[in-house]
Amino acid sequence: MRALSGAELPVRLRELAQPPSVVYVHGEVPTDGAVASVAIVGTRRPTAEGATFACELARDLAAQGVVIVSGGAMGIDTQAHRGALEAGGRTVVVAPSSFDRPYPEENAELFRTIVEKEGGFLTTFPPGTSARLTHFFSRNATLAALADALVVVETPFRGGARNAAKAARDLGRPVLVVPGAPWNPRAVGCIQEIQWGAQAVGSARDVLSRLPGRSFLEKNLGGLEGVSGAAHPPGRKISPTLLKPPSYPPNSDEGRVVSALQTGPAYPDELARRAGLGAPRVQALLLTLTLEGVLVSEPSGRIILVTC
Repeated sequence: MRALSGAELPVRLRELAQPPSVVYVHGEVPTDGAVASVAIVGTRRPTAEGATFACELARDLAAQGVVIVSGGAMGIDTQAHRGALEAGGRTVVVAPSSFDRPYPEENAELFRTIVEKEGGFLTTFPPGTSARLTHFFSRNATLAALADALVVVETPFRGGARNAAKAARDLGRPVLVVPGAPWNPRAVGCIQEIQWGAQAVGSARDVLSRLPGRSFLEKNLGGLEGVSGAAHPPGRKISPTLLKPPSYPPNSDEGRVVSALQTGPAYPDELARRAGLGAPRVQALLLTLTLEGVLVSEPSGRIILVTC
């Protein structure tokens, strides 16, 4: 592990309104801004088609020498990292926790593989730090800053991917969106982003053509003829669990929190009273339920139930 600070910080992170004082890096993370990087983000519970698209898009971009940046979460993030690895390319995880406290734990092996394959794991949190709900806002800003452009592949109306898109807009980074069907609740956020000025893309070629200041990539566009990023390779299997919405027994702690929020948004203390649970238990549940796409926390701290 390397701790980078001051002039050692990746140059793009210095563009943040409040650059981190230190970042902790495992493996290799581009620091001088000379290598093209694209962030790919989206819902933790994508459709099978969305998961496949993210994987193929990352694979096609990585094959052209683009570093794929994502947040290491389940769903779209995981598929983006895997696509880059399949191409023999480089990918960087920007994490909400330290390397020794991987989040999600299910991706610990993936993170080790990324580091072993000349990719990187970057976090602003020191060793021994577990993921917390508040970490994800700063993680998303760091992720957006590291990339030349950010691509959203499936996101509900509220979600972490849209928070990352806002961070990218604030930094002047292009926000690119894979258009979604209006009847797909896991893609309605993409429609909203397009209405707010994001550019629609449907292939790696589209993404490459929109990278600012990366004209040297244009010579490679000819090699992408016919590549859509949406092909479904023979034999590829996407886990059906990606399609299953979360469901909790009404009498479970998770069910009580969801039921309590059906009466309206609430701050954590109020939510604990409504659900009849202790504040520490509610705080632990908020992290799990938010990352499963059930809840979203506003910057003010108010908790909202995701209804689409």
